[in-house]
Amino acid sequence: MALKISRLPFVVVLLSLLAGCATPCCDATRTVTVTTTTEEVAEQSCGTSRCKSSAAVAPATAAMPNADAPAAQTVRLLATGYGASGAYSRYTQGQRELMAIRAAQVDAYRNLAEQVYGFRVWGNTAVSAFATQNDSVRTYVDAFIRGARVVNLTTLENGNYEATVELVISSQFLDCVQRQGRCTAPVPAPAACFSAGCTAPGVTYVGH
Repeated sequence: MALKISRLPFVVVLLSLLAGCATPCCDATRTVTVTTTTEEVAEQSCGTSRCKSSAAVAPATAAMPNADAPAAQTVRLLATGYGASGAYSRYTQGQRELMAIRAAQVDAYRNLAEQVYGFRVWGNTAVSAFATQNDSVRTYVDAFIRGARVVNLTTLENGNYEATVELVISSQFLDCVQRQGRCTAPVPAPAACFSAGCTAPGVTYVGH
């Protein structure tokens, strides 16, 4: 009987250990799932404000434009034209003045086209009995001018008008039209449309 009583404390200690291990805190094989975002991993691996700021500035630095890129050069062309008031009895004085102004503008556009595209010259001389009977020279300009504007219109003392037009173009375009083989053929505009809000592009030259 004395032997059974002496083993009782050992049994009580063993049962208490088994009961304690049944609680969740003693479960050593528990699996813990942790969800971590990319930003949190970057912050944990960095740990300093300097590292965070460099990661944010790097993409913005790559998107900055190249300041060393050459700017497109432009050429400013000026041309002057003259128009005379004709002696037309069936027109009023105001009509004759408007016709003279229009003639001055058209003459200025023609002179401007000669600067951009050049002009063709034809000559014809008639000789009879070793003497010149007729000598004529003609010039011809076939050009397309867009973007020119009248910058000055002056009334002269004799009633004529002087018009000055200006055209600003790129140096690449001027080199394109003045040298053969430097431009592609003009791209024709599509058929005109008549619906509301419909637009059609003009003739475009593309340099090589």
